This record gives sequence, C-alpha cells and structure tokens, in this order.
Amino acid sequence: MSTLPLVHDEVGEAGSSAGEQPGFDHVDKPIDDFVQGAFLTGLHAGCYVAAGVCALGLVIALALPGAPPSASVMPAAPAVE
Repeated sequence: MSTLPLVHDEVGEAGSSAGEQPGFDHVDKPIDDFVQGAFLTGLHAGCYVAAGVCALGLVIALALPGAPPSASVMPAAPAVE
C-alpha cells in the first residue's frame, strides 16, 4: 500500500487552506519567490557551516594524541613451568 497519493492530497489541502486564510491572498509571486530563495540560501549556508564545524572537529580529534595507558592495567603474569 502506497501512502504517496495520501501525502499529495494532504499537501494540496494544506496549500488550499492556507490560500483561504486572511492575509495570504495578497502575497505577490515575486515577493514569495524572493522569500523562498532567501530561506533556502540561508539554509544552505547553515548546512555548510555545520559541515565545516564537523570537519574541524574531525581534524582536531585526529590530531590529538590518544589517552595514556591506564596505570591500573596489570602486566601479564609470567609463564609457569
């Protein structure tokens, strides 16, 4: 059973109900396109910043030395003959 037609129906209903609300009927197409473009540009920039922070964290984590050996580790017992 596919839910894709159900999703398209819900999205269509949401768009039509938003268009019926007061205040949404006067939005010009160029302004709407500008706002959507600005949002996506900001979203992309945020994703690039997050990727850069992750990459920097990886480089720092690989550059740091590992933990020193623990003093509580017991040496191996000598072989008994």
